[in-house]
Amino acid sequence: MQANSDGGGDSWQKALGYSKKLGYVPLAIPVATRTLIADSKSKERIIRPVTKYQIARILRGSNFKSMLYYVSDLISRDTVQGAKSISVGELMDLYSPMDLAALLSCYVSFRLASKSTPKELLDAIRPHLAHESYVGALVGVAIPALELAGGILWGCSRHIAHMLMSSDEPRKYKQWRAKVGQIPSSRQSELEVETWGCTSSQVASMVLANMGLGNEIACLMEKAASYRGAVATITETDLQNFRLAVLWFECFLSRQQQPTEKLAAKMFPFETDRIKVEAALQRFDPATPSWLERSGADISPELTPALFSASKQESKFEVPEQLQDVFKLDELTKMDEWEFDTLVAHIDREIEETSASDGVLSQKDLNQLEALVS
Repeated sequence: MQANSDGGGDSWQKALGYSKKLGYVPLAIPVATRTLIADSKSKERIIRPVTKYQIARILRGSNFKSMLYYVSDLISRDTVQGAKSISVGELMDLYSPMDLAALLSCYVSFRLASKSTPKELLDAIRPHLAHESYVGALVGVAIPALELAGGILWGCSRHIAHMLMSSDEPRKYKQWRAKVGQIPSSRQSELEVETWGCTSSQVASMVLANMGLGNEIACLMEKAASYRGAVATITETDLQNFRLAVLWFECFLSRQQQPTEKLAAKMFPFETDRIKVEAALQRFDPATPSWLERSGADISPELTPALFSASKQESKFEVPEQLQDVFKLDELTKMDEWEFDTLVAHIDREIEETSASDGVLSQKDLNQLEALVS
């Protein structure tokens, strides 16, 4: 992608029009992602107990739980496959706050976009989305310092954008797909501008902003996509990490040993992590639904027994019902007094609320969200 390949201001207006085809986004998602991003920017960069409880209320829904289980099976297969019992809270512990924000944003935007995408277009996009959403999730496995978010957003969001860009004229996507393999990757975005008047990364950045990721992160993705200098010349840490995620994504996608750009040794995966990624790439089966397509129908005591097997905690104390499947007893006992009081106060506020506000989600919000992604 050339630095000016987005086509200027007119292309952003085009992108805005395409992004609006996503339709109504329940307030619960922007509230959740903004809360997670706030945690990711904190000094500790870990998910706070009150945030974990709040996001777990979303992920307890059968559709969201299914998505979380199957993407976790991809990025941490030994943990998931080896567990006799695994809770939503334990699955959440595999991710950073930003990872969870990326997963929620991609899952919801895909499910919403699917509702207005003609079947012939979805069938054409699905193989590419399935493969790249799979590869994208593995980037953070290979290089833990990058986290999962960059690879997930890059692997999913541009295909979701194509669903919106071609929903009225599916033939445009097929024509673009037929041409794109015949030109250098550096010209692919130019071909998008010629076809739709904007790039998929522009549309994706607007969709992600609408999901609550904010303009900062959305623009970061666009900058990383269009950057043509050496990674070592990038002084902004977040931009450098995102650009690295893009480079390694392209590397894994094409099954190369390393990116074409020369990188410092610290920007390479450890051998053990590379072996995990190679094994996962070998397991990819295009006939298997991607984690984005998973729903409540894909989890059950027979299909995913660990999700339905209660964990036994040896103690004379019990975890309160609202916190079960989220926290282990030792997590609660290790919380400092302020964290626990904040958590209890948050639960009390949720009982009183009837709609999403100030980081609080009502049961009505959760029911609406679960129905929309069905």
